Formats: sequence, structure tokens, C-alpha cells
Amino acid sequence: MKFYKAALLLVLGIYAGEVKAQNADQAAPKYDQHKVFNPIFYPERGGEFRTASGAPGPKYWQNRADYKLDVTLDTAKHRVEGSTLITYTNNSPDALGFLWLQVDQNIYKEDSRAEATSNVSGGRFANKSYTKGAEIKSVYIINKGKTLKADYLITDTRMQIKLKDSLRAAGSKLQIKIEYGFDIPEYGTDRMGRQHTKNGWIYEIAQWYPRMEVYDDVTGWNTIPYLGASEFYLEYGNFDYTITAPASLVVAGSGELLNPAEVLSPTSINRLAEARKSDKTVIIKDSTDILRNNDYPKKPTLTWHFMCKNARDVAWALIAAAQNGRRGERYLAAGRNLTMRQLIPLLGRIAGVQTPSRQLPLPALYLLAAVQETYAYLTGRPILLSMATLRLLIREEHRTCFNHRKSEDELGLSFRTLEQTLTDTVAWYQQHGRG
Repeated sequence: MKFYKAALLLVLGIYAGEVKAQNADQAAPKYDQHKVFNPIFYPERGGEFRTASGAPGPKYWQNRADYKLDVTLDTAKHRVEGSTLITYTNNSPDALGFLWLQVDQNIYKEDSRAEATSNVSGGRFANKSYTKGAEIKSVYIINKGKTLKADYLITDTRMQIKLKDSLRAAGSKLQIKIEYGFDIPEYGTDRMGRQHTKNGWIYEIAQWYPRMEVYDDVTGWNTIPYLGASEFYLEYGNFDYTITAPASLVVAGSGELLNPAEVLSPTSINRLAEARKSDKTVIIKDSTDILRNNDYPKKPTLTWHFMCKNARDVAWALIAAAQNGRRGERYLAAGRNLTMRQLIPLLGRIAGVQTPSRQLPLPALYLLAAVQETYAYLTGRPILLSMATLRLLIREEHRTCFNHRKSEDELGLSFRTLEQTLTDTVAWYQQHGRG
């Protein structure tokens, strides 16, 4: 079975770790599973804002951030420029003397914290090229009919705005107007970047505007720096935004397209109307439409207007390369699928170590898991092979399987090889004395 080699590798790791620990006379780890799963899971008694279970209490509150965004894409420079007008509502019981915002594009600066903490080259959150990050041109505070230049400070991916007059509690509002721009990295982090194909550029744009940090009743301002993940704790609000781009590009955005008659052809408008009434997939614009090169209003640029209500975030994408693929088909954009039987020897060759070549029978694995659980219970040390892990391996043996050949053949997509990713990973561990 496919999981035998994985389990055998775990077994060897268990006993190799034991011998190494004994020879080096290392102290036992301080891990205590009884503390981790303490029966007193909710130590707080709760209050008016939040109950003991964490659910909203009778006076629960959330602050709110509504956005008016207007940006333009320059495809020659691969650059976005525009402005945002944020209407921020303080529903908390506290007066706020300063505000915090996220400036996520600064993750692409060479001296960013994200770059310093990306320990594996070529990983999801590692940069291959750098930009200047978010280039903030101006920041203004609009409050009580007055517009004043903001007193602000930017550190990595965070912006603090010091208010001349505190924003009062219980529903007071002010507006923040920011003009900014940024270069779109060719190799971004997960949901952000651009890709060149033989038919043109594809842009995927996320983390593209200064966003309000959350102020809540648990920790106050949540100012964790953006490192490539965990950026989704955001205030709710409405997003009214426009994207101006060359007319030949197709723009897809979060929410509802408000001006289809201004950016779509009559054929696409009819398909959009059909999609609103159908439960089936309806392709609004496919490769044949783009090949005709006349399926859009004849203007140099078009402005796409979207509205997304009661959301935390919005993103958009621009496509100039949809000339491949078949209408109604689905494509998987993923790398090569490998079983444990294939992966372990490959990893061994790259790391220069010998890997197991024999399989353990299933009863022996069950016995080993039982011994490990008993050992962990008596010593407090972590379980390296549990019954639950073994059952999961058995259950998932034939379930995790995919093939990306269709995307390669029909869309021309290419993926970074697993061999290169593993080589970079192993090299990092060896360079840092962990190999």
C-alpha cells in the first residue's frame, strides 16, 4: 500500500531521534498534551460584548470600513495607480486617537519582513523580484467638513495615522483619502502577480489598496504585519470600485458589475442576462470571442464599475490571453501529482540519503501506533505515529489523485518542477545546519 513507505519512514525517524537524543544527552521537550487540551477551554466568564463561549454578547460591536476605489492599470508599465476614499465608523465604546491601516504591497520590497522570514526560495510567499512597494503620494483626513493632511508613519506593511482630534465612540465617522500607486510584480505571492503567455499578459490583483486594520474588544488594534498569509482579518463594509484598463482586456472583479452596457458587447450582455437566470455555468466571453478581436466597445480604454456589499475584501483580475481552452471546460492549475511511493525516493536522492525500500505489513503498523500512543501517554512526549494518523493514511490512500496534463496541453500552462522545489528546500535546511 502507498502509505507503507511513509509509515516506515516515520518509524525510522522515531528510533533515529531516540538514539540521537540519548547520545547528545538532550533534555526531554516540555510539551504537555494535558495543558494543550485543558478541559477549561474558555477561561473567561464573558461580559456585555462577548459571552463566555466567544459568541456576541448583548452589546457586541464591530467597527466598519466602506471603500470608494478608483484605479487605472498601465499595461506598458505593469502598474496600478489611483485613489481610495475610506469611510471609517467607530462603533466601539472607545475614543480612538490614532488609526492603523495595512499597506500590503510593501511585502514586495527587498527589505520587507516577509522577505526576511521566507525561509525557502521559490515558496508561496518568497519573492523572485522586488518592487518599491506601495508608493503613497498623499494621505488626507476628512472630518467635520475639514480636509487636513494626515500625520502618518509607515513601518513595513503597516501605516499609523495620528489624529489631531480623537474619533469619538459610539458611531462617529471620518474619511481617509489616499492617493497611491504600485508596480505589479511578475512573481507575486499566491494571489498577486502577473504571468506572460504567448497570447498576452494575465494579471491577478489582490492586496491592492490600503486597508483598515481591525479594532476589536479582544486585543484592540490588530497590527500583525503582513508576511504573505493571514491578512484576512478585516473590517466589513461596502466596496464601490472602478478599474480602468485597455479595452481589449477582460476584467473580472468581486461583487456585481454595475455597467455591463459600457464594457461588454451585445452578445456578452445577452449571455450575462442568461447567466442570472440559470443554475448552470454560462460562459460570458470565451476564446472565440477574443480571437475575433471585436467583442468589446471600440474605445482605447474601458472603466469597469463593481459593487460588493458587506464584504471584507475585494480582488480583480485582467485577462488578455484567453485564446486557449474550450468553452464550458474546467482546468486544474496545479503541479504534478506524486504518491508517497514516488515522493520518498525522490526526496532521498535530492537529500543524498538512503530511503526505505521495504514495506511494513498493516498489522505491524497498528502495533507500532499503539506502542507510540502508550509511550507518549507515559512520558508526555509527542506522538509521531498515532492511530488517527494511520487511519487517515489508509482512508486517503486512493483519494488524493489529480492530473494537470489537460491544463498543460490546452492552456499552455507550465509549473515549477517539484524536483527544483525540493532541491531548494533541502538546500535551505542544509545551509542552516538542519540537514
